[in-house]
Amino acid sequence: MKKGEETKQNILEHGLRLFSLKGYEETSLKDIASKVNIKTPSIYAYFSSKDELFEKIVDFVIDDYVKFIDYQASTMGSLSIRDKLYNLLGELNEYYYMNDRGVFLKRYGVFPPERFKELISQKTVVLKMKLENYFILF
Repeated sequence: MKKGEETKQNILEHGLRLFSLKGYEETSLKDIASKVNIKTPSIYAYFSSKDELFEKIVDFVIDDYVKFIDYQASTMGSLSIRDKLYNLLGELNEYYYMNDRGVFLKRYGVFPPERFKELISQKTVVLKMKLENYFILF
């Protein structure tokens, strides 16, 4: 990975972590830059604003969750309904509580910042459809 790509990825990862822990309003670009060990203005080489960074993180998290659901659906095979449900609940619990993507999704799926309510609502439609399709498999 090239240095610029690595820096962008670090900004996304630390932004995800800080937005998950502190919230959108309480996280500044300065906080993120500090974690990445760059100066705050350097973030603008990758993202035009805090809003754009947040939107990219929303896209990443939702894409990751869709992949997670697809993977879970593909691994259940011929398990009994009880075992499928047990496995799914265990995996969902781990996803939501043990990684930054799950914490982010849980936080902003329920309490999105006002300016992002419509965006997050539109994006979560895909998630709802995936989950509905997943439960049809039961």
